[in-house]
Amino acid sequence: MDPFGVLASWKAKVLATEAKAVQNDWYNGLFNLDADQVELLKFIGSVSLIGLTLFLVLRFVFLRHLSADFSNRVVSIMHNFVALSYSAYLVNWSAPFAEVGRASSPMESKALGISLGYFTYDFLVCLFIEDDITAHLHHVASITGLFLGSVFKQGGYELIVCMVIAESTGPMMHLHYLLKELKHEGKLATYNKIAFSFVFFVARILIGPVLVYHTVTSPTSPLFVKLSGVALEVVSVFWFYKIVRIYIYKLRGGSKKAKGKKDQ
Repeated sequence: MDPFGVLASWKAKVLATEAKAVQNDWYNGLFNLDADQVELLKFIGSVSLIGLTLFLVLRFVFLRHLSADFSNRVVSIMHNFVALSYSAYLVNWSAPFAEVGRASSPMESKALGISLGYFTYDFLVCLFIEDDITAHLHHVASITGLFLGSVFKQGGYELIVCMVIAESTGPMMHLHYLLKELKHEGKLATYNKIAFSFVFFVARILIGPVLVYHTVTSPTSPLFVKLSGVALEVVSVFWFYKIVRIYIYKLRGGSKKAKGKKDQ
């Protein structure tokens, strides 16, 4: 037996073990994250990159004649369907509010990670194509809540239910702006507005307050998630008030009067 060879082999194993420990500990010491959380962050980054790639391809290849906002909303509709389908699959429909306050499951973390990746992409793009501070604040609040639910596994279930509520109106909202840019004001636009109003009422005015109540009264839901839920519901009620005012205005013949004044 060669003692020097054994010593060299042992030293190589020790150095490899130490290198692996350092590799695993650099994020533990800096961010207090475990290996699963780091993998999830990589997944979230990949989703953001996919969203950005889709946007660039649409913007500069297929939809060059339309605005950047148009391409971004097409990507948003894709996210709406993915997030809504995945989140709806994870909801316990037999008792949809019974699990509020528990830690996020791995599948819930992955679902929230998809939306976190999308919102990160959308926030960065909107910084360049939008000048709306309220939209930017909405992005920051959404990213913070999704980060808590996906990476730190806090309040994941109520966030999943919230995703179902929020994303259910997303496709119709974005379609409204797409049709508006295309100057398509026919029956499709009218049906889309009616569908949006109905789904908005059911999801955000009827179901939303029930979710907020269970979240606020849960002793284990994170404070930020509780505050975000209340704020989102207040905003939803305000938006619904504006929607109702528009319908009342139109039922009273407001659009016809406006058209008559325009013709004079």
